[in-house]
Amino acid sequence: DAPFKELDFHPTIIDNLKEFYIFPSVSNTYISFKEEPVFYENEVFSKTLNADVFDDVLIHIDKETFDYTFGDNLKFLNFDNNSFFESISENLEYYSAEDYARLIIALLSTDKFEIDENTSGLFYDNKRKLLSFEHKIFIPDNDDFVSSIQGLKTQIIDTALYENLKHICEVKEVDFEELLEKYKLSSFTINEVIELLIDNYESHTTKEEIIDLNTRLFNLFRKYKDELTPNWGGKGIPLLSKKKSTVIANELYFTKDYGEKLVHQLYSYNPNKL
Repeated sequence: DAPFKELDFHPTIIDNLKEFYIFPSVSNTYISFKEEPVFYENEVFSKTLNADVFDDVLIHIDKETFDYTFGDNLKFLNFDNNSFFESISENLEYYSAEDYARLIIALLSTDKFEIDENTSGLFYDNKRKLLSFEHKIFIPDNDDFVSSIQGLKTQIIDTALYENLKHICEVKEVDFEELLEKYKLSSFTINEVIELLIDNYESHTTKEEIIDLNTRLFNLFRKYKDELTPNWGGKGIPLLSKKKSTVIANELYFTKDYGEKLVHQLYSYNPNKL
């Protein structure tokens, strides 16, 4: 070995190999290091990615066939996660929900995995519209909550994608809670749904919209009242006074129609309080 080391034989072999078109890519061609080949140990990438877009990705070779230590010496590239996300999401139509879920799970194993508000969109909703990491992204884990905020400006992952993520995590024994945490995905809580509803209707003043808001809130309350704190401490809920004006709940009082005769008399001078 000593003579070879003195001659830098091993690095010379590596450098010479890089000049030849001997690295098999997913596009059924052989490429050299001039094309900057990308290699991932996880076979999901080579088997799932769109070969027309990711033609510099090398086919997967198992460890029994290929010496990964030697591969490390070749210094294959990995994609920058942000540009990788962008390239994948630009071709949503190519991937089924199942394949896309496999990629999302496989991405957890890549180097320097990180998600922040500047990360390119990766998840999509039921209309296959990309969701932004700048705002909270929710999983559709409660049908009541999802239907309550139907039509509101809330980011919810596509149902089929969510179901596939859960199923594959179970089969592959991947920690689903860890996946949610690393991708900064949120589960709905009753308090959060109420806040979302109030936020959405905050700037609306029509009678119909106020009635719609309170109908949604009441339906949630009937089913989930045990999960609510005794005294709501969140944002004030807009209600309609007897004069049909919009008033925040904590500024409004029950009238004699609700058995509050004294309160009715005290505030009879201001019907907008009743």
